[in-house]
Amino acid sequence: MNLASIVVRVTFAAALASPMMLSGCKVINKKKDASVMADRLEHAPPVWLDTLEEQHMLVMQAPHPGWSYRLDRDDRDRDGWIVYITIREPDPAFMYPQRIVDKRLLTEVESDQPIRVMARLLDHKENGTRDQYAPLTLSEPGSP
Repeated sequence: MNLASIVVRVTFAAALASPMMLSGCKVINKKKDASVMADRLEHAPPVWLDTLEEQHMLVMQAPHPGWSYRLDRDDRDRDGWIVYITIREPDPAFMYPQRIVDKRLLTEVESDQPIRVMARLLDHKENGTRDQYAPLTLSEPGSP
């Protein structure tokens, strides 16, 4: 086997492998995902920051008990803490009483630490991706 045949075989094998390796790739445009999610978050119930036992607590004022939210993760950065939450729309298959409910979510972040909230609004059965969050504008306590 000479050097030319080895180079041809390696080049041919690389050409065959390239489409297979690229077929699983996905381009994620974080700015586009964040702007779409920011638009969706405008339709979410108001959320504000409160404290309980020297820890930050998020309070969501939902129009009925069908709305839910959860803490996905919290990360520390140079400016303080970033808390990631998922807000879920109600399941339309159920009927909920129309009454305002305050839903509380206690974080592990101490109340003397700065905090930013990143959120995503998902349908009741929608699966989100890790990069779908947008900054959440916190409301004043009790404001609609």
